[in-house]
Amino acid sequence: MAPLQFDLQTGGFTRTYGDDAPLVAGVGIPFTETWTHADQANNLDADFDWVSLVAGWSIVSNAAELTNTGGASRIERLNVDLQTSDYRVRVPVATFDLGSTGTLVAGVCCRMPSSGASTFYTAFLFGQDGGPVSLNLSRWISGGAVPLGSVVLGTLALPADLAVSAKGNTITAWWDGRRRVQAIDGGIPSGAFAGVQGVAQFATTTARFTQATVEAVPAFTTTRRTRGLLPFTGVGR
Repeated sequence: MAPLQFDLQTGGFTRTYGDDAPLVAGVGIPFTETWTHADQANNLDADFDWVSLVAGWSIVSNAAELTNTGGASRIERLNVDLQTSDYRVRVPVATFDLGSTGTLVAGVCCRMPSSGASTFYTAFLFGQDGGPVSLNLSRWISGGAVPLGSVVLGTLALPADLAVSAKGNTITAWWDGRRRVQAIDGGIPSGAFAGVQGVAQFATTTARFTQATVEAVPAFTTTRRTRGLLPFTGVGR
């Protein structure tokens, strides 16, 4: 974030942003929700306001937590108009505890609308009955999900960053700093809000995010290889 500067004419302080830092209701990208707040159930309000589309996420020990909320998707929207449709939403995953039974889904969302509709792109972790964990990319329109790709991650080494990004029609799911699933999709051309979503079935399933950062989509870089091809889905940097 740009530094504060003293204005001799007004006697106040100002902050100047470059062209690559959209103003967001007084907040410039990048910014971070830290969830530094007393514990509260079914409410993620902390540094910023959140809107519960389907309540279920709570703040526990300064982290967003989803646990034992039944089989329905629980969706929260960050109530900050980003004034752009191209951005990345990134969360450090501190806990993804499947237990031995039940389903656990924990994800981040981009291109959400200002309305209460469950419309967004989401990158999410999925695990069931203690089995392997996969990273998935989906498009949701009014609650209807369409898979765009997935990759099996296997055993997770946590904490690690989970992210979703949209830039034009390029939609990407990120894991541990790498592009892992990417799709070209024009189903949701715009949407200036971010969020989180998930499912936590049974008491043994828990997911925790320690913060959420909204930022510009990192530039794509290529890696020189002496032989072989870089698969479109499954590996990327």
